[in-house]
Amino acid sequence: MNYAGRGTSPKFPKAKIKKQKKDHSLATLIVKNEETNPTLHIREALDAEYQIKQAIGHHCRVSFGKDGSGEVKIFFKDNKALQGIIEMIPCNGLF
Repeated sequence: MNYAGRGTSPKFPKAKIKKQKKDHSLATLIVKNEETNPTLHIREALDAEYQIKQAIGHHCRVSFGKDGSGEVKIFFKDNKALQGIIEMIPCNGLF
C-alpha cells in the first residue's frame, strides 16, 4: 500500500472576495433619504392599516417617511383578488 500524502488536505485555490465600493452618488443618497420607514408614526400606520383592511378586506402595510409622506402596500393571493381590488377603486372613466 502507498501511504504517500496521507494526512494532508488537498490544495484548492482560495476564493477571492471582492470588496464592494461604497456608492456615494447623488442618486443613491436621494433614494435613501426618501425611503419610508414602517416604524415612523407607528400608531397612525396601524390605525390606517386596520381601516383599510376593514374597508377592502385585504391585508395591507402602511409606512410613513420623515416628512409625513408615505406608501400603502396591499397584499393579495391571486389574480382574482387583484381584480376585485381594482374594481373597488373608482376610476371616473380613466380606463
